[in-house]
Amino acid sequence: MRNLRITDAVIATFDQNEEFRDCEKLIDDFSTGAVFVATRKALIFLDEKLQRIASLNWSDERGSTNLVDLHFMAENDELYAVFENGIVLTISVASKELINDAALLGCEVRAAGWSPDNENLVVVGDDLVYYFDRMLTLVAESPLIGESRGKDELVTVGWGSRETQFQGSVGKDARNKREVNRKAYADDSGEIYVSWRGDAQYVAISYLDCLNEERRVAIFNRDGELMSRLQNDFSLEAGVAMRPFGNYIATTRRHENGSRSMCFFERNGEFRHEARLFGENGIRKRFQWDSEASVLAFEMKCDEMTYLELWVVSNYDWAMKLRISFHEDIKAWHWSSTQARRLWILEETGLRRIDFSLDYDVVDGVVIAIATDSLRVTDLARAPVPPPLCNYSLKLRSPIQLLIHQEKGLAVVYDDFTIQYWKNTVDGFQSCALVTPKFDVTMPKTATAGTFCGDSIVLAFNEPGGSLISYIDKDGTIERTSRVEHCVTGLRQSGDNNLIAILATGELVNVNEKRTVYKQSLPISRFEFYQDHLLVLASNRLFVDNREIAKDVFSFLVRQSMILYISLSSKLCILDANNAYRPFTEERAVEAGSLLVGCAREPGTSVVMQMPRGNLEMIHPRRFVVQLIKTQINARQYADALRFMKKHRIDMNLLVDNDPETFLKNISLIIRSVRDADLLNLFLASLNDAPSEWIEKKECIPRKVETICSAFVESFLNLPIETRLEMFTVLLSALLRTTPPQIHEALKFLREHSLEVPTETREKTTRRWLHHIGFFVESKMLFSAALATYDLLLATQVAEATNADPKEFLPLLNRLRKIEPTEYRRYHIDLSREDWRSALSNIAQLDEKFDEALELIRQRELYPDALIIYQKLPRYKDICAWYASFLEAKVNWMDAALLYAKAHKFEDQLRCLEKTREPLEYYEVAQKVGRSNEEITINLRKMSAALKSSNNWEKLAIALSLISSPISEICDVYCQAGHWDKAIDKAGDEEKASSHVHTSIVDKAERLLSTANAKSQELNRFVERLKTVRKTKETRIGNLKDGIEDGRDLENIDAYSEASTMSGMSKRTGSSRASTTATARKRKAIEKKKRNLKEGGEWEDAAILLAAHEIYTTLDDVIRDTANILRPLVRLGEISLGASLQLAISRFETQCQQLYCVFWPHRLAPCNLLGPLHHIYTIDHVFSPPDANGMPSSFVLEPELLPPKMSTIAWKLSILEGTP
Repeated sequence: MRNLRITDAVIATFDQNEEFRDCEKLIDDFSTGAVFVATRKALIFLDEKLQRIASLNWSDERGSTNLVDLHFMAENDELYAVFENGIVLTISVASKELINDAALLGCEVRAAGWSPDNENLVVVGDDLVYYFDRMLTLVAESPLIGESRGKDELVTVGWGSRETQFQGSVGKDARNKREVNRKAYADDSGEIYVSWRGDAQYVAISYLDCLNEERRVAIFNRDGELMSRLQNDFSLEAGVAMRPFGNYIATTRRHENGSRSMCFFERNGEFRHEARLFGENGIRKRFQWDSEASVLAFEMKCDEMTYLELWVVSNYDWAMKLRISFHEDIKAWHWSSTQARRLWILEETGLRRIDFSLDYDVVDGVVIAIATDSLRVTDLARAPVPPPLCNYSLKLRSPIQLLIHQEKGLAVVYDDFTIQYWKNTVDGFQSCALVTPKFDVTMPKTATAGTFCGDSIVLAFNEPGGSLISYIDKDGTIERTSRVEHCVTGLRQSGDNNLIAILATGELVNVNEKRTVYKQSLPISRFEFYQDHLLVLASNRLFVDNREIAKDVFSFLVRQSMILYISLSSKLCILDANNAYRPFTEERAVEAGSLLVGCAREPGTSVVMQMPRGNLEMIHPRRFVVQLIKTQINARQYADALRFMKKHRIDMNLLVDNDPETFLKNISLIIRSVRDADLLNLFLASLNDAPSEWIEKKECIPRKVETICSAFVESFLNLPIETRLEMFTVLLSALLRTTPPQIHEALKFLREHSLEVPTETREKTTRRWLHHIGFFVESKMLFSAALATYDLLLATQVAEATNADPKEFLPLLNRLRKIEPTEYRRYHIDLSREDWRSALSNIAQLDEKFDEALELIRQRELYPDALIIYQKLPRYKDICAWYASFLEAKVNWMDAALLYAKAHKFEDQLRCLEKTREPLEYYEVAQKVGRSNEEITINLRKMSAALKSSNNWEKLAIALSLISSPISEICDVYCQAGHWDKAIDKAGDEEKASSHVHTSIVDKAERLLSTANAKSQELNRFVERLKTVRKTKETRIGNLKDGIEDGRDLENIDAYSEASTMSGMSKRTGSSRASTTATARKRKAIEKKKRNLKEGGEWEDAAILLAAHEIYTTLDDVIRDTANILRPLVRLGEISLGASLQLAISRFETQCQQLYCVFWPHRLAPCNLLGPLHHIYTIDHVFSPPDANGMPSSFVLEPELLPPKMSTIAWKLSILEGTP
């Protein structure tokens, strides 16, 4: 589908220079761009700008003989000229002189050709083929003419004739002898043509067999062995071309009706297929593939004109894409040996270099492909069919040299420079005019670019020194012309009606204002305007507004605000044109070698690519699909949006998350407009609470699935009954998508709606609905839910719909049907479902089954449920008493007492309260029951003894108060409990009790003061020692890093550490030799060492941290006790003691806060790690010296490194602040 387009064209004229008269050959130096032109008299050297720099006269050396071949060898910078008389001249390009004397091949030369690797020279004489090496030494010779078919010939091995070997059904026709006519055409020039394959392994030679008057083609290998001859049963024309890759060999033939065909043969000589050529007249002289084998060029002579036809194959379909006309003979032409699609042409009056590219002509989703004598039109939105198929074609009157395709229409420039127009209509392109331009003096050279400009057409023609731009109206009149330096490869009319020209040098020029719009150092192959942005593709690099955004870009497209391109890594990338420098909006892998063809017109979302084989593939990028879906949702085209999401597998949550408020308001509209149960079911099934990936604001409805399903149920139930029956599965889906699924509700609605279905279709419809429920619910769960409805008919239908085994469900259902009454049947149904609570609810209605109910409660421990179920039933008190006895047996006396009270069994309640050690509750119940004071006192004294033994001082004080014990005894108990305020209140004015309480409080305060001072001193001592230990460890770590100490020194120093006893790192390989038991024993020894505060111990730092941890724990206890005692001290008048205590504890707390980060720093340094150094730097039983920062790669986080939590309670009294 791609067309050839000229990307650069340079013309050098000889300007009547006599030196260039009688041109014969040309060759180029691909590395420098220099060109060498051979004439009868001299070899002329041209630079890369095609300017003459020197010449070498060789008329004496060559004499009057003809030049057969001119070849350039880049590796030694030399030219080889082979002449007809067998002379070979070698010319140095650097010195521009002959090297040594002429070499003699010793034979007449009719054709010659160097191999592509420059290692072999093939020379064809009259009857022999000679093979010379690089030093022009004859290495082999082979006969050219003969009947031998070569080494690749199909041979008979004893099972049939040649015609049946590997020929299939063709062998059946072998008995019918075919007519073979290889007679050469009358106008055959008799020339011999040589064509090498690109890898220099094979060479094809086309020659005229004068004896048999036949044109034949022989294929030889590089060693001179005949491989095959073309097995043609028809006459061939002169010329042959061997494809640079593969085994294709091309030549041409004529048919009886005068038409021509390209014939393709395999290397073994077998005929492959043929393709019809355009035109009947003229002589085909020579043809050649370019270096990439993408273009096949033919030279054709017809009357006074000479043509070069350029053919391209796609999907096995050959088409002529371009024909260049010449008003004079072509002296020589060839494709560049290294640069693909670069053509050199030598004429009598000048020299041309033309570069081509293969591009798609796509506008608004319509592709135009040139196909020899027609234009194939393919609308990508209608049918993206691969070549040679198309939607329709436009007939051409002759081959063309330029195609112009824009939104306005089509125009072609034929090889005779006539112009034909087609206008773009709704029904396609319609031919409207055929114009012959009225050129003033001479016909121009090749047309390289064109565009529509109002009612005129603007064409750029290649000429020496640049391009001629001509404005041609519809009558063919040349309105005006302008000249531009360099070759114009593209024309475009900008938004402000200025004419923009692309130059081969990489510039965009405003032709009207004669100024440069954009300049790029690389040659521009394509550019596009999008709003205020300029997109340029230059040397496979994509630029947006002169800023490079991607490299190795093979092709690109612009669709709306999106840029699409395929990269070297075979990725289709999509960018936002307005933010082209941001990361990819979307990226997807494509087949290697794929090329972008075009995009379908809106509202289409397709992007069409052509694969390397020629077939087309259509994809729908998610970004385009989502864009269209959002448009449909905003237009409330919900059915179209859902179908499009289903087709392209887009998350259907987008329907909700695009505009949640509007969606919730229009649920009824959605159900009515879609009216497709399957589509709505798919939507409900795909719902999830996460926001859609295709929305910018990642916010969605809270509990989205629940909310939407509830709204769907509500809206659905308001629909007419006919609509509900038609789309009843939607209601089921909405109920079953909730969490948990509302299976019972779904079955209830199913029973109700099934009654509305006609009798003749009711069973089938019910089965279909049940089958739908099975998509959401497992069969066992569904059968259980059906039983929960207590409708055994429905349960039978569910079992049948889920394909349950009749041997499993029929006996159960038959047994249940026989049980009476209804409540008892339901009880057994619930038992089969293992719904124990529901079973209890049903059997509770049957008073005569109370014992069975008690057994169910006992077996399934349904005691709390029984309390609720029997609450309003006559047996409630019995249930409470029975449950209480169960709790009493479980030693849960408080709960048992509560339930005995509910059952009005107060004696049992009192018995439980005696065991609870709750003196106040026991006293109140005992008084209520009417127990005597003596009995109450005796039981409370027993309870007091038990409370005292368990140090439950608070309840003990309550018990003593109830039995009127002495006040001093009660106060002593309160003091023991630390309830100082209660002790003071209880003591009252009694002197003895008050004195005892006062003494106890003062003693406690002094003990707290002493503890705080002692712990403060210990803390100071520990912190100083810890600093010393860490300083010593830091010094030794520095010695390790500096190499002053090594592992052996540590092993001696830490001889009793865990690591050293487990490994000897100088001799170990890293595997532990200690058993699990030994390791556990050594770990226990380490834990013992951690409690040894002896100075110099291996684990002294861990022991210090452990002791500090205990001090911080003591601080919490001291603060809690101080908070309880400060107020009582003030009440007793001990303000000075209270102030001293508060001040001491406050200082102790401040000291602990300040030293907290010393003991447990926020950031660990190597010296903060615990244990001996050998333990720290031994990993997996292998010693690893410290690196630059000193930290090991991994270490054990010892529990002592975890800091304690300090108390945050407010404990100070403000009245004691500042008191001396």
